[in-house]
Amino acid sequence: MKNKEILEKLIEKGATIDQGNRLSETALMEAIDQKWPEGVELLLQADADPNQRDRRDTPILIRAVETEHQGIIRKLLAHGADPTLKNRRNQQAAELAREQGFTEIVRILEEAQKPE
Repeated sequence: MKNKEILEKLIEKGATIDQGNRLSETALMEAIDQKWPEGVELLLQADADPNQRDRRDTPILIRAVETEHQGIIRKLLAHGADPTLKNRRNQQAAELAREQGFTEIVRILEEAQKPE
């Protein structure tokens, strides 16, 4: 996927960006899985839902934690991803990050949960 020009054209032509493929994977999920922050940003700017869930009911913020990509996690949070959403194991993103030993990601997620 990692083709900015194609992604920009699809967005420009009005592609339904939150539409899933045959596996219910959206373009935003694919960009996260491919650790493509530029694609994530383009999709979020085009109003992709930062709180979508995959077919396993996992919030995409948790998928981003699994990639360990801090920049993508920050982008999702900046566009309204809810760090309190839980996966099927009843874990929030920060809990999963802590379990995996991703201390900087834990800090980012906990900071996002603090009231302003």
